[in-house]
Amino acid sequence: MSAPFERTPPEDEGVHLSVEESSVSTVEPFGGQYTPLQFNIKESVHVQHYGKSSHILPGLMDDGTRVMIKKRPISEITSSRPEKEILSKLSAPFIVRVQCYMEDKEFSYMVLESVNSTLEERIQNVSQHTNTEETKAGLINLTVQVLEGLNFLHQKKYLHGDVTHRNVLVDGEGQPRWIDFTSSAEVTCGEGRKMEDEIRRAGELAYYILSGGENHTGHNTSRDVDDLQWDFIKWMTEEKKSLKEALDHPVFWKKNRKLRYLEALGNLKKEATKKLQHAFLGCPGSVLDIWRPPSTPPMTFFSIT
Repeated sequence: MSAPFERTPPEDEGVHLSVEESSVSTVEPFGGQYTPLQFNIKESVHVQHYGKSSHILPGLMDDGTRVMIKKRPISEITSSRPEKEILSKLSAPFIVRVQCYMEDKEFSYMVLESVNSTLEERIQNVSQHTNTEETKAGLINLTVQVLEGLNFLHQKKYLHGDVTHRNVLVDGEGQPRWIDFTSSAEVTCGEGRKMEDEIRRAGELAYYILSGGENHTGHNTSRDVDDLQWDFIKWMTEEKKSLKEALDHPVFWKKNRKLRYLEALGNLKKEATKKLQHAFLGCPGSVLDIWRPPSTPPMTFFSIT
């Protein structure tokens, strides 16, 4: 193996890169916040993720910071450059952050913050709780985090373009991060159907998380997904609610908010209210046609926090 080729780009003397077996032609740092660093691409290590035409390798900055390097053939430059541009505009807790980008004659390299496990592995770790309620709460929290990241994209008028559990990796603190924005694009007028399709896929992904790793088939086949959670899934897979609306579903309400909602429904029949209370508070009972009966007029207390 030849010695690493090192080059500091004249347009930014603050970033020093070292890439083995490459002749760097373009280096583009982001944000202007990085001190002089080097990173090394190690071809012999475990590949963390495969995309449509790329793969992600773990790397290490000279200051010890772990990173991921997304390596893609230079022939796919029409995919890597737009993805880099999109990620450089998006800074949110549950979206992977890009640190710098470079190209040589054969490949493009996008340096990303480190994420070291899959969503499937995170679900398995959460599901290991011996306390069923802790497991349920952990999976609900994970679902919120994943959907919050996607909702941020939608609020910025972007589609991810490939919503699947394989495109969510998890960092060292257990936080999920959306990756692989190769198919991402801005939403334009007349593309509402694409947004609806992405929301449907997000609902299927939410089912995958809440069920502990089962695929969505259109029917609730998991004993781990209760009636209230299934109602939430149907909001996205059938009713195509926006993610902003879906994240305000009662399945994510705190106990105090649920109790205040029940108090506001005092005009309902006592038995119906009792069943609703059971569904809200984790006891047996159906919620599908009770918590929002068709005959009930619009209410204003959904904004209670």
